Order: sequence, then structure tokens, then C-alpha cells
Amino acid sequence: MRFIYLLLFTLLLVACESSVEMSELMYQNGTYMLKSSEKPYSGLVTGVESGEMINGVKQGVWVEYNASGAKVEEGTYTDGYKTGPWKIFHENGEIWKQGSYDAKGLRTGEWSTFDKDGKMLIKGNFQQDIQEGIWEYYHLSGSVRAKGNMSGGKRNGEWVRLDEEGNQLESKLWNMGVDTTTETE
Repeated sequence: MRFIYLLLFTLLLVACESSVEMSELMYQNGTYMLKSSEKPYSGLVTGVESGEMINGVKQGVWVEYNASGAKVEEGTYTDGYKTGPWKIFHENGEIWKQGSYDAKGLRTGEWSTFDKDGKMLIKGNFQQDIQEGIWEYYHLSGSVRAKGNMSGGKRNGEWVRLDEEGNQLESKLWNMGVDTTTETE
């Protein structure tokens, strides 16, 4: 039993010695280092940003907080890049934006934006951090307000604006970000 207590104390001591506040680190040449050292930092980071660093690079699950202690964002880093699912929060704790990052830290797949009450405002897709495919914007009631296609981050094709009952109010044709709707339509 005494051995278990000694082991737990040793592990606690090692864990305490290998964690620092983010403010104790500096970012230089792609890596984080202790301000008092020339070597990349490895260990736990606590405070407004918390997670683990290996050889000065963020790895694994990270959470960022604002000055009042509310969660700002959370997700996973791989080799210093945001990867996989991420959530960004409003100050009240509700999700503001959520989506995923690819292996190079670029937004990919479906991303959604919500208001402070959790109601969806925008939904669309990214490929290599560029808007692609169908994008939808919502009324606070939840019905679609506007929708259309994005190509290379620009409106391309028909975009429609709808009232809360789903009735079309307007239709415009776009060609790579240029409104090509004619006056006679």
C-alpha cells in the first residue's frame, strides 16, 4: 500500500513539473519554447489554452478559454494543425460554429453557424478551406432564407431568396461571383 502512495505522489510530482501556462511559452520558427529555454517544449499546457505539446508542437485535444473562463473553442491538433471536428463557442456556451479540418488544418466538409440561442444561421461545405457546393442561410424560424451554389468561394449558378413560408422572393444568376441576372427577369 505504501508503494502505491509513493507511486501516486511521484506521478503527481512529475505531472506538476511538466505543465506550464501558455504565457510562459514563446512561438518561434514553428515551435513553442519556454521563454527561458532554447529547446522546444514538451508537456502539458494549462490556462487560457490547455492541451499537450510534443517537441514544441500542439498535439491531441486542446481547449481555449476567454479571460472570464468561458470556453472559446475545442478540438484536436495533429502535428500543430487543427484536425478533425472542432467547435467554436459563443460567450454563453452555445455553439457558434462547428465543422472539421483536414490533415493540413484547412476547413473541410460541412460547417454550420448558429446564433446565441442555438438556432442555425448558415450551413455549407468547404473543400481545402474554400466554399464549395450548396450553401443555405436560415431565418430565425428555421426556414431557409437564401440558398445557392458556391464554386471556388464565389456564388455560381442560381441563388434564391425565400420568405419564412418558403415562397421565392428573388432569384439571381451568378457566374463566379458576378451577378448576371438580366433586368427583364
